[in-house]
Amino acid sequence: MMLELRLPDGIVAKGGIPASQAPEDLVADMLEVPLPDGTTIDVGWLPEHDPSGRYRVVVFRRYWQNQAVQPTFFACPQDVVRAVEEIARRSVRHTQEPGR
Repeated sequence: MMLELRLPDGIVAKGGIPASQAPEDLVADMLEVPLPDGTTIDVGWLPEHDPSGRYRVVVFRRYWQNQAVQPTFFACPQDVVRAVEEIARRSVRHTQEPGR
């Protein structure tokens, strides 16, 4: 079972954030959210399958190496959901600004 993400209309997430923190669910590639402005949100768990690890949220533009900000780490899955939702909302607002 995956946690619910409330993303703006038209944004489709690939993967999800598991409701369980069972070791088999703690993988490096959990969620990818491509946004209309060319930004991508990438969520994974590091180190993979290690319960003492953390969620890593990376925001990049067009290429993984072009990270918009330093990766952010979270222990709580609900904090990850809130962060992903806020980044997506900001991206959509930015692309809807006049002159864009």
